[in-house]
Amino acid sequence: MRVLLSTFVALFSWSILLATPTLSIPPEINALPGESTVVPVFLEGGVDDPDIATLQFQLEYSTNRLSISDRSAVRSGDLLTEHDVIVVLSPGTAGIVITPGDVCNLQSSWRDGTPMSVVLVTVEVDPSAGDEAPIEVKLSAVSAYDVEGNPVEIAAQSGHLAISDNTNVPFERQNEVYYPQVGNGHFSQLSFHVLLVFSNPHEAPVGARVDFFASGQIPMELSFDSGETGGALDFQIPPGGTRVFRSDGQGDLQVGYARVISTAPLVGGIYFQITGLGGGSLTETATESLPTTALSRQYHLPVQFRRGVYDTGIALVNIYDQPLEIEFSLSDEQGTPLETVTIELLDWEHRAEFASGLFESLSGSEEANAFLTITSPRPLPGILIKQEGLVLTAMQLKAD
Repeated sequence: MRVLLSTFVALFSWSILLATPTLSIPPEINALPGESTVVPVFLEGGVDDPDIATLQFQLEYSTNRLSISDRSAVRSGDLLTEHDVIVVLSPGTAGIVITPGDVCNLQSSWRDGTPMSVVLVTVEVDPSAGDEAPIEVKLSAVSAYDVEGNPVEIAAQSGHLAISDNTNVPFERQNEVYYPQVGNGHFSQLSFHVLLVFSNPHEAPVGARVDFFASGQIPMELSFDSGETGGALDFQIPPGGTRVFRSDGQGDLQVGYARVISTAPLVGGIYFQITGLGGGSLTETATESLPTTALSRQYHLPVQFRRGVYDTGIALVNIYDQPLEIEFSLSDEQGTPLETVTIELLDWEHRAEFASGLFESLSGSEEANAFLTITSPRPLPGILIKQEGLVLTAMQLKAD
């Protein structure tokens, strides 16, 4: 695997300068002559911006250097729920209209200050395109409406394709996904492994990077069976291809979280494995990866506990540059409130707790089936892991 040691193309700083809400294309996307590349169209805003139900805009580009094969080259992005995407192609222009199939708004995660994708457009770069100048992809005729059809003021920021061999370097926060619990190493004469699987469903190559962190966004170095070592993985996946990385389970046990960014959204998942001294797998569980649009300010989940037999663990990561007060409320099988606990998650803190260690009402019980509500001021990535002996069951926390 070719590991790129060059730094990220730190391009999301442009978003700070834009009015809100803003429809935008990254200012510089790397592309190769004769190859396909994915151009994302983002929406970004603030908490005070109105909801948007309908969008329409045009993409303008040079037909001498770029082309869009057909309407299937325009795919729905993370923000679309029950929306329809209407595409009208003419030479040098793609007219795009996004309408709700039912009366519904775009997902509201764009109002948290993070650019989120509306559509993903696969463009073909002409084989003769050189590196003489960036290729502009212009946004024009942009308009937005709420569910009642009232206009919503919106700004637009066009972008460029740059001819470069660094096509597998995503820019900061591009198609960002968090794995709120990863680990590797020895414990109790056993080994814990994490296995990451990424697949590319697109017709163009996708470049990706995985960063591993201990709590506090401290880089965490892992070693993998395939030979990679360090606090990050840089790789490229061909169209329809898959990459698999399995940590080697060696050294002292360390835990933390992982962040994935990629030049286009990937299909992926994470496996947790426990192996014995001989290397054979004793138990394994898996859960899917979720885009940041699936994160929520509130989660509802079951809690099962039997002393000495099984317990329910929760791992959360504060992905913001500010501390957050997180409230955990527990109720019994009849819905009667049992206990509420509030903890402070510092900026970029990773925290994993078993329910029996979080709630006194459980620590004094022999067995309980309960209902947990987690409430946060901002959307958080999290995971539930039930442990019964060596048997693990995992579930990513996601919006209801």
